[in-house]
Amino acid sequence: MPETWTSEIVAEMHLHRITQKKLAEALSWTPVYLNMVLNGKRSPKNAESSVKTAMKKIIDEQKEG
Repeated sequence: MPETWTSEIVAEMHLHRITQKKLAEALSWTPVYLNMVLNGKRSPKNAESSVKTAMKKIIDEQKEG
């Protein structure tokens, strides 16, 4: 079962039009691995903070551009 924070990330991705591919690149993960994390199939250590940090970086870059 996915953790609550993953649904928040997916919502943010939709809101800011961020693809899984783009987020995966920011994390240095494959899109397949990111999908497994977001769907609760994998739970790497510090995943929540890593993903949230990457999301913030992408959103900040979008605001600047």
